[in-house]
Amino acid sequence: MKIYYFGFFSSEDKTRSFSPASNQLCRYVLRTLSSLNYNVIAVNCAPEKKPFHFSKFNKTSILNNINTFVLKSFSFGKIFRRLFQNIILQTQAKKFVKSYIRPGDLIIFYHSLIFCPVYKYIKSKTKNKIILQVEELYCDVGNKSNFKKRKEIELIKICDKHIFASDVLRKKIFGKENNSPILYGEYLCYNHTSNKFSTIDHKIHIVYSGTFDKNKGGAINVLKIAQLLTDKYVVHILGFGDDNYLKKYFASHSFLCEIKFDGFLSGDDFINFLSQCDIGINSQDPEKQFNLSSFPSKILTYFGCGLAVLCSNSPSVYDSKLNEFVVFYSDFADCITKIKDIKLNYDYRKLILKLDEEFKKDIGEIIHESFAS
Repeated sequence: MKIYYFGFFSSEDKTRSFSPASNQLCRYVLRTLSSLNYNVIAVNCAPEKKPFHFSKFNKTSILNNINTFVLKSFSFGKIFRRLFQNIILQTQAKKFVKSYIRPGDLIIFYHSLIFCPVYKYIKSKTKNKIILQVEELYCDVGNKSNFKKRKEIELIKICDKHIFASDVLRKKIFGKENNSPILYGEYLCYNHTSNKFSTIDHKIHIVYSGTFDKNKGGAINVLKIAQLLTDKYVVHILGFGDDNYLKKYFASHSFLCEIKFDGFLSGDDFINFLSQCDIGINSQDPEKQFNLSSFPSKILTYFGCGLAVLCSNSPSVYDSKLNEFVVFYSDFADCITKIKDIKLNYDYRKLILKLDEEFKKDIGEIIHESFAS
C-alpha cells in the first residue's frame, strides 16, 4: 500500500508558484514519511506562475528518492487565473486519483480550498482514507462569511485524520481536544555556515520574513516598530507579494535604524541569510481573525537558524509548546523594551529535535490507524 501526498512545493522546472511556508511544510512532511520508510509518492499541485504558460503532466523526483508527479497547469494571467487554474487543478487531481490510486492506498492533502471538491469526490467515489494537513482556515484569512467558514470546517471534518498547525486550530475545528498531531513548522536544525552580520558592523540585525499581505499586517507593523529603534539596529524585510506600499511608507517617514528591503529568497540563500541575523520577528496583528486559527511557521525556521524570536501576542503561539522559548510583546513600545532585553545566541537544537521526534511518533500512529481501519 502507498501513501500519496498532494501539496504545493518547488519543482525541477522552477516555473511553479507556491508560498515559502507551504514549500517548507510539504517537503518536511515528505521527508518525515520517507525517513519512516513509508512508500510515499508526492503529487505537486503548485500552479504555473508564468502568464499564459502551459506545463505538461510529468514525473520526476524530489528529496533524492521520492517519486513525484507534477500535475498539468496553465496560467491564464491575472484576471482569470484563480477561476480557471482552480478548475484545472481540481479536474487534474480527480483524474489522478481515478487513474493512479488503488483501494487501500492512503491520501494526505495539504489543505486548500481548491481541494475541497476533491475531498468530497474521494469520500463518495473511491472511499480511500484521507489525512488532512490543516495550516489555517482560509475563510478566516479572506474574511469570508460565517456560512463559508462553516462549510470549510464541514469539509475538513469529512476527512478521516488530521494534522493541525496549532493547538488552538485543533480545538477550533473539533471544539474539544483530540489526538491529532500538531505541526508548528519545519522541525529542522540548519548548519550555520555564515558569520553574523553583527561581526562586521556591530549592530543587532532584526529580520521579518513572510507575506507582504496588507490584511495580515506583519510587514507594515515591522516598519512602525523600526521607527522607534535607534541606530544600533538594522531591520531586514524579505518575503513575497507587493511591497510598494511598504516602500512608500518608508519614504514618507523617518528612521534612525537602517531599513533593508532584501527581496524574496528561497532555499539555501534564504537559510544562509537568516543565519546571519540575530532576531526573527513575527509582527502580525494578533487581533485579526486568522490569528485564531493559523500558526506562523516561520518561527520554527527562525529557531532552526539560531535566532531569538520576538512575537506579537498571537493566541496560537501563546498556547503552544513554544511559549517559553518565544519573547512576546503587547504593543510597539513594549516590543522595543523586549528587543533591548532579549537573549541572543540561544541553542534551540534540543527543542527542535524533541518536536521532530514527537511528530514522527504521532504521524506514524495516525497512519497505522488509517491503514488498519
